[in-house]
Amino acid sequence: MRIVYLMLAAGMALVMAITWNRVGGMAAGDGAGAVDHTNPPGLAWASNRVRAGGGIAAHGDAGQLFSNDPVRGAVRSGASNWRPVKVSEAHALQAIADGVMSIQAPDGQMIRLRYERHFEHADGNWTWVGREVGAAPGAETVLTFGEKAVFGLIRHGNSDLRLTTEAGSVWLVETDGSGFDASRVAASSRDFLVPDGLPAALASRALGSIQSAAVAGGVELIATPPATQALAWTPTTVDILVGYTAGFADRLGGQSQAQTRLTFLVDLANQAYLRSGLNAQIRLVKTLRVDYPDATSNDAALMALTGVYCEPDPNGNVYVPDWRLGCTTVQRPAALQPLVDARETYGADLLVMVRKFEDPENASCGAAWMLGGQQTPIDAGSSGFGVSVVSDSSGDMFPDNAHTCPELHLAHELGHNMGQQHDVLTARETDDTDGDGNTLDPEEYGAHPDSFSYSTDGTGNDMFTIMSIRRAGQTQYRVFANPSLNTCGNAPCGVVGQADNVRSMGQTMAAVAAFRATQVEFWDVSGDYWAFDAIRRLANADVTQGCGTAPPLYCPDTPVTRDQMAVFLLRGRHGGAYIPPQVATSRFADVPNGFWALSWIEQLAQEGITSGCGMNPLVYCPTASVTRDQMAVFLLRAKYGANYVPPPATGVFADVPLSHWAAPWIEKLAADGITDGCMTAPKAYCPASAVTRDEMAVFLVRTFGL
Repeated sequence: MRIVYLMLAAGMALVMAITWNRVGGMAAGDGAGAVDHTNPPGLAWASNRVRAGGGIAAHGDAGQLFSNDPVRGAVRSGASNWRPVKVSEAHALQAIADGVMSIQAPDGQMIRLRYERHFEHADGNWTWVGREVGAAPGAETVLTFGEKAVFGLIRHGNSDLRLTTEAGSVWLVETDGSGFDASRVAASSRDFLVPDGLPAALASRALGSIQSAAVAGGVELIATPPATQALAWTPTTVDILVGYTAGFADRLGGQSQAQTRLTFLVDLANQAYLRSGLNAQIRLVKTLRVDYPDATSNDAALMALTGVYCEPDPNGNVYVPDWRLGCTTVQRPAALQPLVDARETYGADLLVMVRKFEDPENASCGAAWMLGGQQTPIDAGSSGFGVSVVSDSSGDMFPDNAHTCPELHLAHELGHNMGQQHDVLTARETDDTDGDGNTLDPEEYGAHPDSFSYSTDGTGNDMFTIMSIRRAGQTQYRVFANPSLNTCGNAPCGVVGQADNVRSMGQTMAAVAAFRATQVEFWDVSGDYWAFDAIRRLANADVTQGCGTAPPLYCPDTPVTRDQMAVFLLRGRHGGAYIPPQVATSRFADVPNGFWALSWIEQLAQEGITSGCGMNPLVYCPTASVTRDQMAVFLLRAKYGANYVPPPATGVFADVPLSHWAAPWIEKLAADGITDGCMTAPKAYCPASAVTRDEMAVFLVRTFGL
């Protein structure tokens, strides 16, 4: 969990936790003030892809996002027409600077989109968001770019064009509304289970089976929070871990494509939260591939992942008419246990498994436990059921039975985990269990009286919001029900006291975000990042507080400067609470009085770890980047003392000859297991390369045993 401070003003959110400028240098605790960089991490890597001419979207900017691919022909699949296109990531990058993106629709109309924001990710995936002039909030275009895949929703009028990746190529998918049958969207009104009615002992056993790995690993668990009704409206982030099946990744073409697809689904959900006026978001802290079958029911997969089994009722459902379940705990399939263990390691509040859509086997596009069902509190005892399963049909040109799944189904299933119900018409059953003459019965409510979604029928301008089940003739607005919004066809997007997901989720998401203590400290270092463990250890030891706040950042690929290095080394050597003796003047001519790191640099010299970078005058070069050969000397002196002399070099690295001034230091660093070099064929060290902050974390953790 992380509480992220967002500001709301004049009805719009200032997205400080979603869109930010990359901050270099060091924050309070690391030392220096913030330095703005023009290229945030995702954009820098995307720009490198474009400059290198690589990536699936590396076509030149011809003034619009994509052009027709003359080599491949269009394909008709059911009510959808698939057009092959060549995408220009360069145009999307330029559209950030220009403020406008151009897209030519299949009907020849030019769509002009005004840039609104972008989402950046440490793995190089990034998402562009914009909206057509005059379009209502909730009708944004959302595009996610990766090295090997592109996915997107492009709002055109009252319908969406889709960009998807299939068999290594990008396609623009247009669905003919006149030939579209709502039943072809494989959503189900029964896509959730309610854990209410389970004996308290069963709920605690399910939770305990999940927590056992955490206790063994010493991971902190959150104590029971107050009931949701007592929680204040708090800016909140819910951390999620997503497992994905081999079938899901293989259909898209591999791990890279799967990661881009998951990034798109998460960013699409966050955009929906933002546009709904919800002061909260989800954060993907880890993804993990699992070998679990796709062709089983989503209900069965949900129960398997949770570690429970619920007896079917006489009608063949796993729920009785009031959705109370007769369930017992069971052993999880071995293939799913790594997901449960990873949830604890990475502090994920919610656990999701995404599978390749199979019809009719899946029976729906997803399944989730609806926490807080029947207006019950969401607390720590609910966390064992913070689980969902999502089916995804992207990249499948000819889906089973022509059924497809909505792009927003991840957001929909997570909504159930957050206590949200479908629209009233869908939720209402035909029976009257409490005998009050109203067929909307107590067991059909979500966490609150107003946790229902919103949709309209027979108005001539029918619509539905994210938690609703689509019916024929309805236009989707990509928002959660909120009667304070008047952007759903120039009408309210909810009903006060009945259909107000945003008011309800403002409370329930705070409870869900308290399920686990935060383990992924920095927003630009996910659990999938190669140096995640070292960076986490460095933060836990208080050696670093990152490079920026709101949100917390580490800036992993930024070079380390010599002033920053002084802080890193002394904290690594003496502990995270160490503060050097304060001095007013420096022995080094280029370290002026009042310089932020003056005392740190002086102490580094006092301990004999550095003698500066030049003589006559004596200088330190505080803002110069630290190279890998210099770092070998710094680390070993910090480890063994100022008088340490390494053994003679024997010739270990191809790019470090015996005559190299730092060869003995570099080879000793390798002998101590602190470095493996920078490449293996041939074995090399890259002595003149600058040390980046992620590499620095690894060096420090290995040197000082952090």
